[in-house]
Amino acid sequence: GFVGAKVAVQPEESLREARVAAYGSCLPALEADYEYVEANLRFCAKELPIADAALQRSLTVSAPAQPPPEGESPYFLPLGIVRARALDLRGLLARTKEGLLAQLDWARLALRELEIHPREDQWLNATLLSNFAAVALEVGEPEFVAELSVRVTVVEWADSMKLQRFNVVRALGWLSALAGDHVGAFREFRRSRELAPSIAWEVESVLDRSFL
Repeated sequence: GFVGAKVAVQPEESLREARVAAYGSCLPALEADYEYVEANLRFCAKELPIADAALQRSLTVSAPAQPPPEGESPYFLPLGIVRARALDLRGLLARTKEGLLAQLDWARLALRELEIHPREDQWLNATLLSNFAAVALEVGEPEFVAELSVRVTVVEWADSMKLQRFNVVRALGWLSALAGDHVGAFREFRRSRELAPSIAWEVESVLDRSFL
């Protein structure tokens, strides 16, 4: 987005300038995007309380009663897309305090935000689903098989999303195995091998099957 590009080269020096630009605009989404970018920077710097505060500010930004016309600028992300990213990052923060299940709750909210937003971002959807699958696999509860099986069919997968799709299908394989469904696990591991984005990941899929 506009804000991310503005602070990418020299984050600390550009952050104040970006804040002025964001809060001086007529677009609430730009304010939310600024706060998300700052939260991301603070999270990477392990400044977790500051990151948390920035995320809370990002998520409290509300949409205008009269949104600006579409196509006005290609650099401004819709508010729903910004919110989905912020919710996913909020999950990472929640994990540090409350554990994996809290992160999963926030990841679900992020995916739901994309579902209700009129402008679809399939790459972000795939990435958030891949993140959700990874955490679900760490939790290791078989109950996630049904949820992931439905969500994986909703994404319009493209070549640029090969790794995300591989991760989701592989997680489905292991969760099926944990549920005692070895036939289903073999099926998903076979699919993950077919979807593997590289030879290394293909070998990983073969090793997955060898455990069964």
